[in-house]
Amino acid sequence: MDGYEKESRRRDELLHVNGVAYIEGNLKLAHLRILIAIVSHLQSAILFKVSRRKNGIKVPDAMLPRRGEVTRRGQTRILTIPVEEFHLGIRNGGRLRTYFEELQETRIIFPDPLHCSSPQFNLVNRFSGLIVGYSFPAYSKNVDIYLQEEMVGRLLLTEEGYSSYSQSSALSLTNKYTVRLYWLISSWRNKGGFVISLSNLKRILCLSEAYDRFDNVSLKIIEPARRELRSRFPIWFEMRQYESGSDRQLAFKVKIAMTEEQRREEMRKAYDICFNILSSIGASMGAIGDIFSKVEFEDLRPFMAKLMDLVSYVRENRHIKDVNRYLLSSMDIWFADWLERYERIDQEEGQ
Repeated sequence: MDGYEKESRRRDELLHVNGVAYIEGNLKLAHLRILIAIVSHLQSAILFKVSRRKNGIKVPDAMLPRRGEVTRRGQTRILTIPVEEFHLGIRNGGRLRTYFEELQETRIIFPDPLHCSSPQFNLVNRFSGLIVGYSFPAYSKNVDIYLQEEMVGRLLLTEEGYSSYSQSSALSLTNKYTVRLYWLISSWRNKGGFVISLSNLKRILCLSEAYDRFDNVSLKIIEPARRELRSRFPIWFEMRQYESGSDRQLAFKVKIAMTEEQRREEMRKAYDICFNILSSIGASMGAIGDIFSKVEFEDLRPFMAKLMDLVSYVRENRHIKDVNRYLLSSMDIWFADWLERYERIDQEEGQ
């Protein structure tokens, strides 16, 4: 284990690529914990790519899992993981073998990354199993997990974006859907929130026909996850749902715990920036104060992006006579409508 991985584990911060947050697969809680263990052993490679900030950079072979045999699925890579890192409790050998057997047959689909279509990435997004195989001799304290080389490449695709979360917090969760929602909100933490269609969310979570009704999804999956994250975690969410044609749009607002002093300081800095850019187009002190009084800390980034768009529009359209009225009416719509405020996760069928 090198310095990158030691530092990451010391902080209890686990990095994973955004594709993991959107992964499609009928994964049990135990499967997710196995995936967490796999990703934790790829931290050196992920951190290497993140620190270089260069698309398509090749990870040194020494940082990758060691090479295994070439199978009908191609080249394999082998990770050796201590049994205890799967966090499945004592006397778990039999159950662990069952889960590994299941993972060889559990179909996995990653989303098509938007900015990684170049042949240099050699992407495979659909797999007949999360793992190719495993070796777990009786009484062994370690498991050798065999992965397709393309699977390793997919788990290292930082070019599509990456995020981090608390490994110990994720492992403390006892509901697989809460883990998945925790991953999703963690990946959108810096953008304030996101919008996803109900059908899209159901597909990512592999929900059965028992969840055809939105009420069931809300009461049995979304609301329990919101309550648990709110009560125990420094990151949680609020959600609004909107009717939209034949589907329903779900807008998630990511909430972050911080001290009041930290919040005041960040809001003060943001106000100074807001004041300067709005004053530059003739906005009054009253209008600036009215607009800024409605913004919440978690929305600062999308808020500033929206303001910059409005400022650019005003500068390009000199015919706008009442700048204050235009700004106030535009921002009122933005504050009221979360569909307007947050970016969409547009992963349509086949992605």
